[in-house]
Amino acid sequence: MKKVSLLFVALIISLIGYSQSEFETAMHANIDSLYRSFGSGAVQKPINNFERLSQVDTNRWEPLYYAAYGYCMLSLKETDNNKKDALCDRGQDLLTKALKKSPGESELYVMQGFLYNMRLIVNPMMRANQYMGLINASYATAEKLDSLNPRTYFMRAQMVMNMPAFMGGGKDKALPVFQKAKQKFDTFTSHNILCPRWGKDECLKKIVECGG
Repeated sequence: MKKVSLLFVALIISLIGYSQSEFETAMHANIDSLYRSFGSGAVQKPINNFERLSQVDTNRWEPLYYAAYGYCMLSLKETDNNKKDALCDRGQDLLTKALKKSPGESELYVMQGFLYNMRLIVNPMMRANQYMGLINASYATAEKLDSLNPRTYFMRAQMVMNMPAFMGGGKDKALPVFQKAKQKFDTFTSHNILCPRWGKDECLKKIVECGG
């Protein structure tokens, strides 16, 4: 698809009226910008654009989802624990709004588990009791809503990989879950053209890292 300037995003937002195709074109441009920004560190700009786009079509969950995803990635890279929590707070506010719009969307519960996991890694020893159950419940709900969603298995595999061996974690335990996630990625399709597409490349890397 032909790429459009992010300036077009601002133009769409400024219009009193807009078509669905214009909204989706602006979303695609900003999704591409978000994915590219992970390498450059310039994540805040596409996040801000998604927050604006969420006001263009207030019925859609996708702009809020991608903004929350951006805050998760910022939190992942942040080294200051107070700032990590603050970024998670901002992401959670957006995700809560998205869940109210589409409570039956599997991808939102995957992102909820992601956010809880970002909270957990701030202080795993102190927060395990608080967040482990919430993470597992989020992924269980995501799987129940859509058992074909590969990101559910990918995120669950990452959690297993990073758990200590005495809790049933480790690379050997995570490998079959990553392999199952790969199978899901290989066959996954969606009628939603704004559906998330992250995870597959990282899943392949994790399989190799786990000895697969």
